Amino acid sequence: MNSAFTLIQLLAYHVETEGAWIRLDTDRVWSNVIVPSIYDLKYELVNRALSIYDKVSRMDVPPLYDRIKSGDSMQRTIDELVIDMLGLGDGWKSRLNDLYRAIGEEFEYMQRILESNRDTKRRRTEEEEEEGGKQQTRLDMFF
Repeated sequence: MNSAFTLIQLLAYHVETEGAWIRLDTDRVWSNVIVPSIYDLKYELVNRALSIYDKVSRMDVPPLYDRIKSGDSMQRTIDELVIDMLGLGDGWKSRLNDLYRAIGEEFEYMQRILESNRDTKRRRTEEEEEEGGKQQTRLDMFF
């Protein structure tokens, strides 16, 4: 679940909402995320996964986004394991840098949209204040 491949699936199914938020609907998103069945995996892959889990559990691991942006070696180890679990072949391992770059660019675009929405909202609020426009009613005045 902590792989670039799961992140791509989540990005593919996310629903954009207004502003800085996205929605990860259970029916639309999480039910479509492909996760290998541990019962169908080869013993060697399960042991590798457990070994990686043990290493990660003893580390101060940066967030997934930071690991992908920096090409973190532990992230690469996790993703290479996932490639083997999914049976995608070694060709995908050589493409991990391209995959990380694409994910990083997607997050940069999402960040720009977030900042643009914030700036637009801030400008509208400032313009309304300058024009003596209608202000939002605070809910705490009713309590």
